[in-house]
Amino acid sequence: MEIKIKRRLADMALYAMLGYAFFAPVSITIAEIFFILAMLILAVRVAKKELKFGEIFSTPMTLPIVVFAALHFINALFGVDMKAGLFDFRKVYLILIFFTAINVYTDVYPLRMGAGFFAGGAAFVGAWCVVNTVIHKYIGHDVNFRAVSFSGNHMMAGGMLMMGLITTAGIVLFRMKNENGDHVPKILYAGGLLLITLGLLGTFTRSSWIGAAAGVALLVFMVDKKYFFILIIAAVVAAGLFWNTSFMQRFKESFDLKQGNSQSERIFMWESGLKMIKDRPIIGIGTGNVDEVYPKYINPSAVERDAGHLHNDFIQIAVIDGLPGLAAFLWIFVAFWIELYRAIKDTKNAVFRYVVMAALCVNIGFFLNGFFEYNFFSSQVALIFWYLMGLAFAAIRMEKKAVTRTK
Repeated sequence: MEIKIKRRLADMALYAMLGYAFFAPVSITIAEIFFILAMLILAVRVAKKELKFGEIFSTPMTLPIVVFAALHFINALFGVDMKAGLFDFRKVYLILIFFTAINVYTDVYPLRMGAGFFAGGAAFVGAWCVVNTVIHKYIGHDVNFRAVSFSGNHMMAGGMLMMGLITTAGIVLFRMKNENGDHVPKILYAGGLLLITLGLLGTFTRSSWIGAAAGVALLVFMVDKKYFFILIIAAVVAAGLFWNTSFMQRFKESFDLKQGNSQSERIFMWESGLKMIKDRPIIGIGTGNVDEVYPKYINPSAVERDAGHLHNDFIQIAVIDGLPGLAAFLWIFVAFWIELYRAIKDTKNAVFRYVVMAALCVNIGFFLNGFFEYNFFSSQVALIFWYLMGLAFAAIRMEKKAVTRTK
C-alpha cells in the first residue's frame, strides 16, 4: 500500500509537470497552476520522507543560483524603493521550476514526454501566430501587425517560440538519427517545427530570430556536420528568395539608427543604464525601480520617455543588482555551459545527450536574446527557460544513476 501511494504521488507530480510543459507557451496562468501543483506534491513527498529536502536542491547550479538570489534580495532591500524592490523580488520563484523539473522527471520516457509536450504547446502557439499573421497582416493589410501568444506581447511570444524551435529541432534530429521505424512522429514533429518557425517569423522579434538561428545552427553542427552545411546553404537561398519580403526588411532595419526607431531607443536606454551603474556600482537601484529612476537619466533625444526595463539583461542586472549581481548572473550562465558541455561529452544515453545538447543551444539562444531584451525575469519566457534547464539536469542526474534505457 505504501509503495502504491508513493507511486501515485510521483505520477501526480509528473502529470502536473506535463500539464505545465504544454501550457507554458500557451497561458502563464494555467501553466503556473500546474507548476504550483507539482511543487505542492513534491512538498508532500518531502513531508512523507519520500524525498529529502536537501536532495531536491542538490545540483551543481545551486550555489551560483543562491548567490545571485541573495544579492538580488540585498539590492531589493537597500535599493531606492524597498517596497517596490521586495514586491518585484517575488519573481525569483520562477527559478523553482528548475528544481521541480529535476525531481519530477526520474525516468527516460517521462523525460521524452516532458520535451514533447512542450514542443506541442509551442506548435499550438506557432499555429495561432501564423493564423493571426495571415488574417491581420496579409488579409487585413495591417503592416504593423506582430503576432502575439495567448498571454504576453510579441517579444514574449518571440522568446517562447525561439526556445520551442530549438527544442523541437532537437526532437526531430534525435528521431532522424536514432529511430528508423515509425515515420509518423517524425512527420508530426517536423510539421510542428514548421509552424513554430513561421509563428516566430510572424512576431517580427529580431532578437528572438538571432537566438533561434544561433541555437539551431549550433545544435545541427553538433549532431551532424553534413546537416549543418545543408542548413547554411538553405539559409542563404532562403535569404535570397525572400530578400524583398517584410521579414527581410525587418532584419535590414536593424542597421538603421534613425531617431525614434527601436534601435536608437535601445541605445539611449543602454546609455542611461550605464550612467545608473556609474552612480550605484555596488548596490544597485533594486529590482522593480527602473521606471522610477529612469526619468532622471533619460537622454533628451529619446522619444520613449518611460522604461520599465532597459532591453538588455546585462545592463539591467547591473543597474538593479550592482556589478556584484552582474558577476553572479554571469556565473550562472558560465556554470550552465560548463556542466552541459561536460554532460554532452560524457553521456552515453542517446536521449540524454540530445536533451542536454538542445538545452545548451536553448541556453545560448536565451543568452544572445538577452543582449536586446530583458528576458531573465520576463515571467513566461523565464519559466520556460528554467524548465528546459531542469529537463537537462534531470537527464544528467539519470545518467549519473546509470539509467541506460532509451525509451
